[in-house]
Amino acid sequence: SGNDRRMAKETVADKTVKLPFTNSEAEVLIGYNFKITMNETTMAIVRDHPELAPPGLACSWGGRTAFYHAIGDMGFADYVRRFVVGYYSAKERRQLTVDELNSRSGMKAIASYLATAPNIRVIHTANDFLERPEDHVWLRKTMGERCFYYRVGGHLGELYFKIVQERLTRIAAELQPTVPPAAPTP
Repeated sequence: SGNDRRMAKETVADKTVKLPFTNSEAEVLIGYNFKITMNETTMAIVRDHPELAPPGLACSWGGRTAFYHAIGDMGFADYVRRFVVGYYSAKERRQLTVDELNSRSGMKAIASYLATAPNIRVIHTANDFLERPEDHVWLRKTMGERCFYYRVGGHLGELYFKIVQERLTRIAAELQPTVPPAAPTP
């Protein structure tokens, strides 16, 4: 589509910088980064907990090729089912579901805290492809003026803007010491 062919643009003061890739290419790069991170996390988990390795596959110095292929074929949903659901099910000593964990771990599960915690701020971009427009609306409604969206920047791309750095510095200076609340149970 025309949107996919459009070059990603980031505006800094009076200067526009065209990045050397399209929005779709940026999404692929971020997805690839997530996949590599998930694979490395899986290797670390299995190294410490060999019983969690895919059936019949050990991760050893002498023979990791089959293991690498197995985790390379693993998608995020597989990772969540095998490691996240498995971990929390064992921790709570009962079988949990992905839906249950999702409802307990999303931002809506901590909505009252987000609405009232004076030191919580969200500085984000409206064009982060990982979020939906309704997520922006919900966050803004929940947090009010403590939630601010820049028009551009993508996923964490706004951090190099001087205006964002200055805003972060101002916010850090405004924060008040507080006693942290008890963390919600995931």
